[in-house]
Amino acid sequence: MVYVDDFNAPYRNMVMCHLIADTQAELFMMVDKIGVQRKWIQYYGDCREHFDISLAKKQLAIKNGAIEIGMRELARMTIERNYEAYAKWNEKYFKEVCESLTFEGLPETEEQLREFDEKFKDYPYLLDENEIDPLKILNSLDSE
Repeated sequence: MVYVDDFNAPYRNMVMCHLIADTQAELFMMVDKIGVQRKWIQYYGDCREHFDISLAKKQLAIKNGAIEIGMRELARMTIERNYEAYAKWNEKYFKEVCESLTFEGLPETEEQLREFDEKFKDYPYLLDENEIDPLKILNSLDSE
């Protein structure tokens, strides 16, 4: 399930609220439907994972099935979210993307680099505002 809260925070010429979901898959499906770029995710891979969206995007989210809840309810849901289950889903997603590559190990040719970039184009590259490198993650998975 996907949720939007009633938070109304002014940001530049917009008013923003929060978008969360029970799973990252549901969250990404919704932002894809309403036209929000995945790179704007906040607290990626964390139980606080969410998007800040404008009120216009909020209305689109509601039309696409998001449930409107209060800001306090959203905060409670975030606090109670099972971080371990959430983190395991993220790891599973990453491993699935890695396993779908047509080559083993790290990309070496231009063709392999293009395939790698294509497979990871939707993988958010932000984690607590520090860039992460999927090649480093893939390398660490290979060494396990």
